[in-house]
Amino acid sequence: DVESVRFTTNQIGSTGDADLITLVNDKMSLAGTLEMTVNSAALTHSGTTSLAISSTNGHITIAGGSGDYVQVETVKITDNQIGSTGDADLITLTDNNVKVDGALELSVEAATISHTASSGTPTLTISSSNGPVSVQSTNDHVDIESVRFTGAQIGLSGDVDIMTLSTSSNEGTVAFSHKITTGGLATLESATVTNAMSTGAATLASASVTGNLAVNTNKFK
Repeated sequence: DVESVRFTTNQIGSTGDADLITLVNDKMSLAGTLEMTVNSAALTHSGTTSLAISSTNGHITIAGGSGDYVQVETVKITDNQIGSTGDADLITLTDNNVKVDGALELSVEAATISHTASSGTPTLTISSSNGPVSVQSTNDHVDIESVRFTGAQIGLSGDVDIMTLSTSSNEGTVAFSHKITTGGLATLESATVTNAMSTGAATLASASVTGNLAVNTNKFK
């Protein structure tokens, strides 16, 4: 014993706890808590390979003081918030919820946002509380189920321009590249037919015109 410090072979401790420190070649084992009381403390590794902090049988807790933070490289962790040194609250974690206070950018070549829940009534909702929601592809198309949107065109993967939307002088136009088929009554405020018109049957049940009506070479007024 030297004062209240006890040396026992390769162990150093106190009279009440003799094995606080155990020394072997290139290793020091600490059987207790390491407390740093200096205002600005540092745990430094000056070797050339790596520094590992691990726990064999339990978890590791690294916590800043009350109202403070833990910084790993340039990532700042403050309570349940994760961010950068210039924007500390980019991500906020709560039970079953991740809040992102910024833009989410996916840079991988083939990116996917997936919802895999299977119990109850699983749904995936994309919404905006106070503004619009935009889904767009800068240089390609957007597929929703089997419908393909390419700029102002709506179609299918094998026929992308079935419908084309446009506007001129505040007048909207829907252009169909093929046929229009209805399952029942269709009401048109006005229509212009530039080529042959077929009713789909041998006769036209009824028609109302405000000008002349010509059938073959016969004109009716």
